[in-house]
Amino acid sequence: MHTTIHFIDQADSERTRSLHIQNRSIIVDAHAFGTLRKDLIRNIGIERTKGFLFRYGWNMGVRDAKECKEKESYQTLNELIEFGPVMHSIKGYVESKTLNLEIKNEDGIMTLQMNSAWEHSFEADEHLSQVGTSSSPVCYTLSGYASGFVTEVFGEKVIFKEICCRASGGTECIAVGKSHTLWGDEIQDELYFLEETPIVKELELTYEKILVERDQLTLVNHIHKQLMEEVVNGSNLETIIETVFQLCKIPVIIHNVHGHPIAYAGFHKLPKGFTPNGLFQYININMSKNPITQSFQPMNSQHEHFIMLTHPIFLQAKRMGYCSFIFRDHQQNLKDLSKLIIEKAASICSLCFLYEKTKLASFEQMKGYFLKEILSGQYTSEDELVTKASLFQYDLAKPYYLCILGYTFNIKDFHDEHGFCREVMASISHYFAKQKLQLLINENDHHINLFVSDYFTNKEVKYSFFREFIDFLHSRFPGSYFHMGISKKTSSILLAPKAYKEALGAQRMVTKNNQLTYFDSLGMVGTLINENNEANVRIMARSLLGTIEMDCPKNVDLIKTLYLFLLNGGNLEKTADELSLSISGLRYRVGKIEELLQQDIRSPLISCQLLMAIQALIILGDLDIKTPWV
Repeated sequence: MHTTIHFIDQADSERTRSLHIQNRSIIVDAHAFGTLRKDLIRNIGIERTKGFLFRYGWNMGVRDAKECKEKESYQTLNELIEFGPVMHSIKGYVESKTLNLEIKNEDGIMTLQMNSAWEHSFEADEHLSQVGTSSSPVCYTLSGYASGFVTEVFGEKVIFKEICCRASGGTECIAVGKSHTLWGDEIQDELYFLEETPIVKELELTYEKILVERDQLTLVNHIHKQLMEEVVNGSNLETIIETVFQLCKIPVIIHNVHGHPIAYAGFHKLPKGFTPNGLFQYININMSKNPITQSFQPMNSQHEHFIMLTHPIFLQAKRMGYCSFIFRDHQQNLKDLSKLIIEKAASICSLCFLYEKTKLASFEQMKGYFLKEILSGQYTSEDELVTKASLFQYDLAKPYYLCILGYTFNIKDFHDEHGFCREVMASISHYFAKQKLQLLINENDHHINLFVSDYFTNKEVKYSFFREFIDFLHSRFPGSYFHMGISKKTSSILLAPKAYKEALGAQRMVTKNNQLTYFDSLGMVGTLINENNEANVRIMARSLLGTIEMDCPKNVDLIKTLYLFLLNGGNLEKTADELSLSISGLRYRVGKIEELLQQDIRSPLISCQLLMAIQALIILGDLDIKTPWV
């Protein structure tokens, strides 16, 4: 049976052409076919539906092409190919128009490229009507038909891909057809669709995959259980990493965010390419693109080529390092399983880091509490303190300095003082550990107390060390300000409370130009003040200030003005600059002060006494002269 179809030629509306179609055709309602598509998508999934409809269209296209080659008259290959859009249109699937058709012969190899516009696609209409807007093109049958027709005519496999579709938001449906050699790897899905795998076979393959995945998950859970047992038993990171290697036989390395190896297993020693600098460059190049999930990336050593699978290690939402599996060429088959294992290994490493951090924090907290006990003066036996300090591997028999660090923090970087102080103390501990110096540290009343053993060979070494320490803090915490008072060198640990008072007095004397104040530098004022005469010094200092009472904020401003005026040797310009006052305003304040004191504050004897009185009150804590820089 054959059917003859008469239709108007698109190029010449007055010319009637006939197509002789040998195979029998049936008319199917487009809406009914759309319902079939919807049911297929719902029952076998979108991917299987794509393959089913692509093969369906392909077979129709191949059949029509064979009919055209046998029955139709044509002069060129281009004319024969053009029968495809005509057949496609008259069967009601779409109004197909060829935008361009190019056939090349390069070195005996024929290639084809063809662009088509598909107007009024029944598939796009039905998908929008019955399924809804899609995230990708949906004209699977049309793509299969065009691919099958042109492939049969051209003699080489040609694949059409829809690059724009009305069902996915496009204004029209546009398809590109090219020889498979021109597509490269872009048509893997379409080539797979053409493999007619029976559904029973697909179910068998799926079942086999499920079995493999089940076995892999069982193995991964076993490994995770073993690693958790190691953590519960208190094993260190090196032991756990060795366990990972023994269980999965994949070399593994743990390194920090700067590339420094922390632990590794599977190597007698690390390959030469796995230096801190090499790992750091690997992290910057590869992990910056994909910082959360695992990624396989090449890692070249001097004589070997590796593939690394890397997963970040997080602790309290902060990246602490990386866990990397290292593969050689013969281990490529382990990649899929290793992706499951490395996630578990990284989570176990996070637990190890948390345990070490908690243990260190507890140890530092105990040391801080011990320092609090030392400063309280509750111990009467030096031997008892030295013995207790030995538990922390700290030698209290050496001379020492007590330091009090004051600060103001940058609120842009830190939301609360406690968080800032915690970060500063951690940085200080790291700084001293890097210098291989012993340290006791704690926090008290908006200050950080430091107990520093005397290892300095001379004063210059001491001054240099503390200056570099303050500079380190300013560089580590930009926008924050630090100032510190340092006691005299003290030999007996029982004198720690006295040294603390010295450091506190020195800290109160910091100035804008001198962020470090040593108690030794306070001169006679520091020497005169001790536990036995604090009351007398306080009475004498207050009497020298006469009627300028310190309980009034305005009077405190006058005392601050007097203090800076005396420190600057009576220099009006320098004092006005530090107080942000005009010269005339400063002259008024100086006159007011002299009026209240009934003294000439420019007199050397009077100015010396007043300066010592104010300094004494600052050291004793009776006078708190706030400045913009403290």
